Amino acid sequence: MASYRLIYLSASDGKLDTTNKKKKKEANAPDPSAMIDTPNSKGVRDFYRLVDIGEPKEVEWRRKLGGMLMREIGNEETAQNYRLYEHVKINDSKGGGEAAAIASKAAADRQDTYLYGHPSGRKKRYRSPADFFNHLLWLVLDETGDHDNCTCKICAPDDIQCAEDLFPEQLKEAKKSPKKESRQTPKPGSFVTEAQAKQGVSIPPAKQAVPAASAKQPMVVIPKQYPPQSQGKSPKTAVPPAKAAFSPAAGVPSRNMTPIMTPTPLAPPKSHEQEIDSQYAKFLYRPGELVWFSRGAAWGLSVIVNRTMSKDPRYLVQPLSHPYAHSPPKIIDSQSDLRPWLAWSCPAPTIPGLNAQNLSYNTADWKSAFTGALGQGDAEVDGSIFASKMIDESFTLIQGLTNNTVTTGERTYNGIYLGGEKIWVGEPVRTRTNQGTEIMVVHEIIERLKQGSVSAAAASILLRGDIYRFTSVQSNGPTNLPPMNHLPSRLLRDLDFRNRYLQPRKGEISSWKLTRASHTVGIQDIKGRWYESSVLLPILQGPAEFQSFLQHGFMKDVGGEMNARGDSSSLTAGQAGKRFINREDAFGPAVPKGTRINKGLDGPKEEQGFPEEDSAAKQQQQLDVPPVDDMAAFLNMEPLGEGVIEKQDARGADLLRPSFCVWARSKCSFRVNATPVKLLKTPFAPSCFIIARSTLGVMAILSARELFVVLPCLAVVYSILLVIYRLFFSPLAKFPGPKLAAATLWYEYYFDVVKRGRYTWKIAELHAQYDPDLTSYYDELYVGPSQRRTMKYEWSLRGWGPMDFIFGTPGHELHRVRRGAVAPFFSKALVQQLEPSVQLMIEKLTSRLDSLKASGTVINMIDMYPCLTTDIICQYAFANPYGYLDAPEFAPTWHKAVMDASEAFHFFKQFPSLEFILRQIPTSIVRKMVPGLSALFLLTDMVHEKVTQVQADIAEDTKVDKQKTIFHDLITNDQLRPEEKTTERLEREGVGLVAAGSMTVAHTLSVLSYHVIANPEIKQKLQQELDAVFRRSSTPTWSQLEQLPYLSAVIQEGLRWAPGVSHRLQRISPDIDLQYNDWTIPRGTPVGMTSILMHENPDLFPSPRTFDPERWLQPDSARLRKYLVPFSRGSRQCLGINLAHCELYLTLAAIFKPGRFEIKLFETDEKDAEIGHDFFNACQRVESKGIRVVVE
Repeated sequence: MASYRLIYLSASDGKLDTTNKKKKKEANAPDPSAMIDTPNSKGVRDFYRLVDIGEPKEVEWRRKLGGMLMREIGNEETAQNYRLYEHVKINDSKGGGEAAAIASKAAADRQDTYLYGHPSGRKKRYRSPADFFNHLLWLVLDETGDHDNCTCKICAPDDIQCAEDLFPEQLKEAKKSPKKESRQTPKPGSFVTEAQAKQGVSIPPAKQAVPAASAKQPMVVIPKQYPPQSQGKSPKTAVPPAKAAFSPAAGVPSRNMTPIMTPTPLAPPKSHEQEIDSQYAKFLYRPGELVWFSRGAAWGLSVIVNRTMSKDPRYLVQPLSHPYAHSPPKIIDSQSDLRPWLAWSCPAPTIPGLNAQNLSYNTADWKSAFTGALGQGDAEVDGSIFASKMIDESFTLIQGLTNNTVTTGERTYNGIYLGGEKIWVGEPVRTRTNQGTEIMVVHEIIERLKQGSVSAAAASILLRGDIYRFTSVQSNGPTNLPPMNHLPSRLLRDLDFRNRYLQPRKGEISSWKLTRASHTVGIQDIKGRWYESSVLLPILQGPAEFQSFLQHGFMKDVGGEMNARGDSSSLTAGQAGKRFINREDAFGPAVPKGTRINKGLDGPKEEQGFPEEDSAAKQQQQLDVPPVDDMAAFLNMEPLGEGVIEKQDARGADLLRPSFCVWARSKCSFRVNATPVKLLKTPFAPSCFIIARSTLGVMAILSARELFVVLPCLAVVYSILLVIYRLFFSPLAKFPGPKLAAATLWYEYYFDVVKRGRYTWKIAELHAQYDPDLTSYYDELYVGPSQRRTMKYEWSLRGWGPMDFIFGTPGHELHRVRRGAVAPFFSKALVQQLEPSVQLMIEKLTSRLDSLKASGTVINMIDMYPCLTTDIICQYAFANPYGYLDAPEFAPTWHKAVMDASEAFHFFKQFPSLEFILRQIPTSIVRKMVPGLSALFLLTDMVHEKVTQVQADIAEDTKVDKQKTIFHDLITNDQLRPEEKTTERLEREGVGLVAAGSMTVAHTLSVLSYHVIANPEIKQKLQQELDAVFRRSSTPTWSQLEQLPYLSAVIQEGLRWAPGVSHRLQRISPDIDLQYNDWTIPRGTPVGMTSILMHENPDLFPSPRTFDPERWLQPDSARLRKYLVPFSRGSRQCLGINLAHCELYLTLAAIFKPGRFEIKLFETDEKDAEIGHDFFNACQRVESKGIRVVVE
């Protein structure tokens, strides 16, 4: 089943009225005069009408918005303040009328629908659901509310008015100012409030945007939000993260947005104790909390005064009692011997005289109760009952963060003892609500003083956070939720447990849905802490009963089984309770005098032991080996990552000699790090590091000659230890597969370098042997949650050299910035705009084929199509075709040069240092050494010339007469840092675009053409369909050709047969572990998928080696499209997918246009069209002479 992605329409930027250029308000709807339906002199009524919710047209619009998004929207409006209007034109002289027109399109001369509501005003309306869909996706998914991130036709930069039109006066002033102010990116959470903008609040110059004559983006004013508590500061006035061209202080009209409901990021823990409490299934209970504890035959009430972790959590509890006698502290070795205070209700007192109403701990006569004067019973038990109620009514703020009582009248805190529980900022709490199971993730704990008062007694205590509702939906198969890094890890781990066990049995998937962001409640509205159901329920129900419920697909929410604060005490609704400065004060005489709540792991070591532990035990505890994460510091060296890192000792002397550092970064070192899991994580690690440190100490005193002898020996020993680790101790050792592949990367080297790109087919054999379920593999691992942060595997990219171009960028954030700068250039709208340049190149090819008719000239399509696609991408991106379509015999050296470089990718991936050395050699020498690469050097020279030309034009403010290049967009992009705009990086970006946009599409076109020519029946059907469209237009557009079902089916089958990239694309999930069936794959592990293996899976595509376009015309073909991945998927999807589709449709239509020319195969069979080698780019068998044809 497809990965499940939660989408909620939580905000809208729709406006019912807007301000026009004359600064007058007007309804964001058709002009009132256009709403009048009075017939004119000819009896024609031409008017607009508001389409009500539920009318067929309105339902049709919403239905077309479709899929998962539609399911979440339900039957509500599409987006708030967006309204649908119908343009109706009726000729009354023909009969009918408005009612008839609304009922049937045939009754009206015109009947169009338009969606009004865009903040730009009535002139910016949407004409179809397809037009609005991109904007709707932006409303749902974008976290910033920046219209620049929207790709709809209205918000896209090409359709936004220029700054000269919007702000002419301000722009003139900006041009007069000789001083340019620096532009800074604001911190997350900074903003200009709407009220401040109206009042003309100025912004500090250092944070103002630079007014630029070329600016096209209107100002966006973000309504007030509170920043995350982690900043520890009050809200400040700053520039929003949108691309703002002008400050609101200048009086610029702004487009206000209803704030998109985005989750508040979690603040990092501010203490070790808080960090421990944020971990899943670590400690259930916290120091200072009120808990039930087992006395053996009965249960008592106590407070936790200390806790520690040996093998399992241990607690030191102080039983509660009356003031005249107290039991000694008790050690609890098992969490199953404790219960949360709110898990059970308090019983009635055992002494009859203490059952009076309104009696409290402080008013009870404990002396009489203790002596038996009030009746028979247990005074200690009754004392604990009354004491627990007293504690439940109390609260104590802890760990103050900010004190803004003079300015805002607020103080903020990092935690609070609320009743019997301890709550931290950044964790979930149960709220009082009637709207299902809701929780709040607390982001701020605020003490708000009354106006004019500085007394804490007159303050109200507030919690500000995000409200989430527990929801479940039906799911028929394995489903992956998107990563929700804004939720605490305890919440996510518990949710993962629930879904893994209940989805296969109950057929539903659960999640936490954000319902209110930055919501503020009083502490009286909090029920209590949130507990993990997967951890607490086995304790409350018993393990056997819990497992029985799980087997039947049932798991309660433990919060629904627990009480709320105040349920067992006299605290009434709306009361916050009594405040205590210190937690111990809340216990009063219910605990022995001098009882202290230890700070646990944040306190001094002498306070972390328990009373009965002797000094020897404490000494042993102090001598424990440091945690594995601190092992590197313990050994004065960094963790083993990409080679050993040089580090200095206390005296400043180099710990490692330079010769050793060179060896550590050699290919041996890189093979050592093939497994991404650190050696530190194994039980075998401490001894390895002790050996390593000893070895390094010896090396520090060896001479260069001795090192020459010692280093090979160390390399052998280290390699042996590494193989042992990989085979037996690595977290990946449990996965099935050949042991040789697990032990060394020479296994891959053999198949990719020696056997020349055959590892892909070896992987297919291994899948068949160990795990044939490729479909599940693709669903669960490679695709995964659609919002999961992914990175590329750096090792797999090393064959391309410097990782400073888009495809070679491993990091998620940097890739997003680089891709975002280029993505608009390859949007579908811009491709359609530049479509004539594509048509021009294709017409050039067909004209040349026309000239070769009946000449008997043999044409190799393997050479011909790369000439076409290279000229197209160069014309499209650089406004300058390379000229390969004019080259004799279609420049066979160009295709060979690129394929040779692609094959070298495998070698340089294994030995990146050689690639680095090669780049240091002067180009003139390399050209003589490797003449076959001359074509690539010529391309690099052309791109370099274009980059420098554009840089000069921009520096001289030269106006672009014709087509802009991609370098214009990159150099003038304000989101890119200066180092991203260097000549060298732009040059590599340009070469990468040509390489990616030429051979990939050319390979698909070559194989597609072969199969159409080789199958007369397919060719006949295709030309029959094309004949109809060519009768209507001599040059059909891409949009027209996309509507042809058989042509589309042929192209889809061609993409299945011949994806441009044949190499496995490896991804890393850096933040979360991946789950595949019963296997947990550690975060940081590269997981890859190969498109050709997916496309040849017979379970998905029956008879996969048969070219069958009909499979895409079947009723269930939509299911297959999910597994058609020639361009990959997600945030790393091929950037040029729109341009590639445009080329495929236009080229095939032109080549197989009926009656133009006849193309026949020349000494070519199906083996020549098969992929024989994976050189990253797909390559035919090396012994093949290509796909050769003649034109008749």
